[in-house]
Amino acid sequence: MNNRGHDSYHESRDIEGQLQPGVHKRFGGWLWIFLIGCILVGISDLIVCILSPTPINLTMVPVLTFLRVRVAVSLLRISPVALRDVKIFLVSMFVASAFNLLRASVLPAAEFNSDDLQNLRAIGVRGLLSTVIWALYFQRSRRVRDTFGANL
Repeated sequence: MNNRGHDSYHESRDIEGQLQPGVHKRFGGWLWIFLIGCILVGISDLIVCILSPTPINLTMVPVLTFLRVRVAVSLLRISPVALRDVKIFLVSMFVASAFNLLRASVLPAAEFNSDDLQNLRAIGVRGLLSTVIWALYFQRSRRVRDTFGANL
């Protein structure tokens, strides 16, 4: 056991003492939660979008679902482009969430019922908050830095 209290913690460093990306595979913790969330939220959003009587997000949901799957695969493979994929996904999610909030405030109430507009607002707020939280995690996480060799 080392000074951090983790039996499985092992850093792989090169001659200059720099962490070797892709060698130290400490995938777990919040990265797993992000990964599982990407998969479950992507699938549930796609199902809700398909089954909804008024498909408000018909174009955005499939694109975001594709990005979620791509992020999940690249994170699981500890790909060198994983952080780039995460950044693309988080920016896309932020833009889509902001767009949902904008649409909810501009859409005429006659076209959609109040429940749909409330749901659209809730989706927008949830998306903005989760995007900011995950961006901060990927920027500051030691596990991300140790696993991928850098932060977002």
